[in-house]
Amino acid sequence: MAAAEAAVALVCTDPVAAGEAARRVLAAGDNPRAQAVAHRALGLALAETEELAASVRSLRRAVTLARRHGLSGAEAGARLSLAGVLSRRGDTTAALRELDVAATLARGVDAARVHAQRGLVLSRTGDYAAAMASYRAGLPGLRRCGDHRFIALVLLNRGTLQAWRGRTGAAARDLRECLQLAT
Repeated sequence: MAAAEAAVALVCTDPVAAGEAARRVLAAGDNPRAQAVAHRALGLALAETEELAASVRSLRRAVTLARRHGLSGAEAGARLSLAGVLSRRGDTTAALRELDVAATLARGVDAARVHAQRGLVLSRTGDYAAAMASYRAGLPGLRRCGDHRFIALVLLNRGTLQAWRGRTGAAARDLRECLQLAT
């Protein structure tokens, strides 16, 4: 299980190595939770290398495997990732459906991440007020859990949205805080 989780963590810094690590876990085929997380890691790695169709297939396998074995946390994480890739492909309707299901399963930091991801998808649909509400809903949970990566993403996305809407002071605050976290 640790190797599968390490593969997910590696996606941001080295997606090729993350994909290779995920494939090793999948080849071992030892436990359903590790397999579901490894499929998620592989899907995320494929998305980072712009192999979006293969990414969706791997993430759907992660969802199916997690659901089949009653692994609600793994299923929520896989659906959260799947929503991000579907949104990148322009299928915001399907992305929002995945987030609706993920919201029923997610707990703790994953619940806050669902709000953050929903904000991004909603901003892509042009529903800026709902996007801002989702960012506001997710940020406190992300801060409580110390999820600096997702906090920075929310601040970047929210700051950009604030700038588009002409709220330059709020945009500058969000983007400065994002830069501090990223640094």
